[in-house]
Amino acid sequence: ESSNPKAQALLMQANGKLEEVNTCLQRADNARFVNWDEVRQHAQEAQKIDPENVRAAALIAEVPQKKQQVADLIRNAEGGVDKNWTQVQSYAQQAVGLESSNHKAQALLTQANGKLDEVNTFLQNADYARNVNWDKVLQHAQEAKKIDPENVRAAELIAEANAKKKEIAVLLTEAEKAGAGKDWLRVYQLADNAYQLESQNERAGTLKQTAVEQCPPSYTVRFTCEGQIFHGNPEVTIIRTKPGADGKLETGRDYEFSYRYWAGDYTYRGTLSFSCDWFVGPKEFEVELSKTHFTVLAERQGFRLSDDKKTVIGVKDRSITSCEIPYGVTSIGTCAFSGYFSLTSVTIPDSVTSIGNSAFRHSYSLKSITIGNSVTSIGDGAFDECQKLTNVIIPDSVTSIGKYAFRCCYKLTSITIPDSVTSIGEQAFVGCSSLKSISIPRHFTDADVENWFKYSGRPAGLTIIRR
Repeated sequence: ESSNPKAQALLMQANGKLEEVNTCLQRADNARFVNWDEVRQHAQEAQKIDPENVRAAALIAEVPQKKQQVADLIRNAEGGVDKNWTQVQSYAQQAVGLESSNHKAQALLTQANGKLDEVNTFLQNADYARNVNWDKVLQHAQEAKKIDPENVRAAELIAEANAKKKEIAVLLTEAEKAGAGKDWLRVYQLADNAYQLESQNERAGTLKQTAVEQCPPSYTVRFTCEGQIFHGNPEVTIIRTKPGADGKLETGRDYEFSYRYWAGDYTYRGTLSFSCDWFVGPKEFEVELSKTHFTVLAERQGFRLSDDKKTVIGVKDRSITSCEIPYGVTSIGTCAFSGYFSLTSVTIPDSVTSIGNSAFRHSYSLKSITIGNSVTSIGDGAFDECQKLTNVIIPDSVTSIGKYAFRCCYKLTSITIPDSVTSIGEQAFVGCSSLKSISIPRHFTDADVENWFKYSGRPAGLTIIRR
């Protein structure tokens, strides 16, 4: 009965009341996980208007549960203050997640974040000092532990620093004993092991330098064509490659032979010279090893090498302007020349097969780089921000180029990717604003090219040449 006045009046009244109720409930819903007191206030207002409203009852029932959870989390957070700031941060974050306007939870979270920032700064400094200066590792880790006594990483670093300091002390004591006996190669090996563990260790550096200065640059050895004899310190064994049936050794031909010099075992490939072409049975020849093992030469040139002597990890003089990597090195280590601001040119020999991540990153003055013909991989960020690099020739041996490899090489104008390359990481050439041409194999797609310039887009006027 649409014209019934009483029904119409009741309907209008109900609509008005429900509109008030829904407004209160909407406010209550908006306040959930922000302020539970406001949730309860708005839900109770709705319940006053509409006592049997199910949603209002549910909201009112939820409030004490959530407030108890928040209180428990805050109590747990307070329990970690000045003992375990990670615990404080975790519980406070959860409390803020349940009630974002809770002042106590916010204050605890802010305090925990500040303390953990301090702790992480100390831990980061300690990490940077690992294998460089263990006293600094110990100092920074202890500072972190003072702030956050239960910090696991700080405890690990302190234990590691103490163990490394003991290990280095043993190595250097043995090196000094070897020095007293004039066993200079052993001095070098022991001091170098200590130096690799702690590159700022002055005692290790002094012992290494003394040993290198005492090692002879060349020496003469005597050996038989088959078998071994001793002449002085070296012990040499010939390894004949494809000898003739008559046993002839050819003058001027390259032969591979191994030798033991003091405590070091090496393999050397060189040209043998001798006065007689034929021999019957064992015959002695005298050969001068005019080149010492490349690692000794590399050390004399100031290069820092990895434990296995195969990777360059830096140079003692960071102010060098040009660098020729010694032949025999097989890789350039991660961050080996990163931040060498004066370096303008680098030559990489054919013995090198890989250029590590960030190897020349931030070498802002680097203008030219010669890459050897054995390199197969160029790591992530290898030449990142080499801002003066104008040209680079990638040899046919390379199969992969990492992400950010040539990022922000602002003066690079052209580059040719050889057919051997099968993968190039994202943003490899991002920020190369002067790049005018790039020659690529046909197996790379437009999508690949876009990925190399991800976020910055291709430079204006860039020409893509497909081969």
